[in-house]
Amino acid sequence: YGVFAVVLGGLVSAAVFATTFLTRREVPYLLQPAESRPFALTAVFTEVGLALHNRNFLMVFLAILCSGAVNGTTTVLTIYMQTYFWGLAPEDLRWVPLAIIGGIIAFLVVLPLQRRFDKKRLLVVSFLAMILDGVILVSLRFLDALPDNGDPWLLSCVIGAAASSAFFGTLLGIVAASMIADTLDHQELNTGLRQEGVFASALSFSGKVTSGVGVFCAGLLLEFGLGFAAGERPATIAPDLVTRLGIMAGILVPLCNLIPVWIASRYHLSKDEHARIQAELQARRITQTHHTHEHPAERPGYGSIP
Repeated sequence: YGVFAVVLGGLVSAAVFATTFLTRREVPYLLQPAESRPFALTAVFTEVGLALHNRNFLMVFLAILCSGAVNGTTTVLTIYMQTYFWGLAPEDLRWVPLAIIGGIIAFLVVLPLQRRFDKKRLLVVSFLAMILDGVILVSLRFLDALPDNGDPWLLSCVIGAAASSAFFGTLLGIVAASMIADTLDHQELNTGLRQEGVFASALSFSGKVTSGVGVFCAGLLLEFGLGFAAGERPATIAPDLVTRLGIMAGILVPLCNLIPVWIASRYHLSKDEHARIQAELQARRITQTHHTHEHPAERPGYGSIP
């Protein structure tokens, strides 16, 4: 664990410095506020309230928030599922990180998908796929349609399901962030304020929910919902407890993603509407430039978020 901590800390630090350095080139193209205002705590609450009045932003934010809580709970319960329900040994678990391939594929295909399909549809489909990803595999186990625990083919099925979950989870995160950016343009058109900080903090806050609320809910489910004893060993665990664990972690918790699906369906900013908003904003900026003779650096496709 000592080596693990040092390596992980180094990788995280390297990622932070790399992403910061590689995005510095975008600084000259950022929009600047028309006038600077001194910091005031009351202004923070005012801007947060203003952001929450944007219905489209609120819907995406709530969907991400609920999804973060559900997926955080699922993440904590995953190790229990792998150990007790699927019966994977430590030497089997070392292959599970191969599921990251699904996330890499999502990065490669997200832009073509966003060009072809509406973001709201992609978001809803990703939510539904994440529900089915967990429910189908556990249901197949209850139907005796999967290999027995210990069979190498079962490990392949578990890794395949994890890769699918990584694909749709990554796709969901990217699309949701892009939708937040779209609502940012909508907010600027309606209020004249470009609240990047407030809107971006919503994504950061949802990450805290994933780690905080997810761990808390998973703990409650394990202790009070399942009566899971500390130090329970796979060889001695009661079969009915394994069954209840599968139902809870593999079916009931994933089905909670129906809540963010319903919330996301209330989002009404389409691709055509966003294009119209961007055109109006560009016209407004050109008009302001003529009045002030000050404008941000120009580049092809400025202001366009895929």
